Amino acid sequence: MKLKILVTGGAGFIGGHVALYLADKSFHVTVLDNFERSSDYIINRLKKFNNIDIVREDLRYSDRIKDLLKNFDIIVHAAAYIDVEESMKDPWSYIHNNYYTTKNITDHLNKRQKIIYLSSAAVYGEPEKIPVKEDDEKRPISPYGLSKLLGEKTIVYNSICRGYRYVIFRLFNVYGIGQNRSYAGVITIFIDRVIKGLPPIIYGDGLNIRDFIHVEDVAEAVYMAVEREDFSGIYNLGSGTGVSIKDLAQMIIDISGRKDLKPIYTRPRPGDIRFSVADITRISEKLRFKPRKDLYEGLTSLYYHVRKTYIDQNSRP
Repeated sequence: MKLKILVTGGAGFIGGHVALYLADKSFHVTVLDNFERSSDYIINRLKKFNNIDIVREDLRYSDRIKDLLKNFDIIVHAAAYIDVEESMKDPWSYIHNNYYTTKNITDHLNKRQKIIYLSSAAVYGEPEKIPVKEDDEKRPISPYGLSKLLGEKTIVYNSICRGYRYVIFRLFNVYGIGQNRSYAGVITIFIDRVIKGLPPIIYGDGLNIRDFIHVEDVAEAVYMAVEREDFSGIYNLGSGTGVSIKDLAQMIIDISGRKDLKPIYTRPRPGDIRFSVADITRISEKLRFKPRKDLYEGLTSLYYHVRKTYIDQNSRP
């Protein structure tokens, strides 16, 4: 019998790709989302699957969480606010949304259930060395990072009390098709500007290092964690390779063929981490996971998808 899987935040970018991937593997998936920050691209794709149910619910305020959760074997918890800069301006909304949603879920899990929590590399803050390992010190420098760390600690603590199993994936910079334009990552923002003939805007000197992982690789790792009943613990989920924001911008310019475009540099943003690269030894050894998407390949396919969408939208009468 196939496992019953719930994906919170499943109408968003990462949760949606996870839900679609699991459904494509013939699992029956229920997506739960309040649709506050959903992706139209993801929603349209979800509706094409007969084995995906969609439930509108806000887990911060719901009085029926226990009934919603009790029929599922695995909960993939992807629901979260994810904008670091926004969290600096409105910290309480991030603590309230990201932490309390996680607490409300784990308060109602039991020993036959498993939660797969999509956390963030932001829990580390500014690492003392890179690549960063799972046991390195956690010193988040943004309310977003703090909210994800609080979620992790709640999951671990409640698992002792309630007996459920857990997997925590600390995601590094995830990119791919379907990111919400209002909360898109740097790659999507760069691509959007270049397609419009505008230069990428780089905050700071462009020497910040990031580890980019394709959303399909994230979905694959979640699937592997679902399939392995005995798999549990805390794992970095990145590519294991760093690239500077300056080089990233140049790669996108090169893919576009717009050699005339030169990045614009402006002042750094608060909460931005200088260096962030994952040590993926643990997940490679324990789960036999290895990212499949090369960054240049992923950027190229994303660029041409966004470009086609832009052309189609602007050619309509």
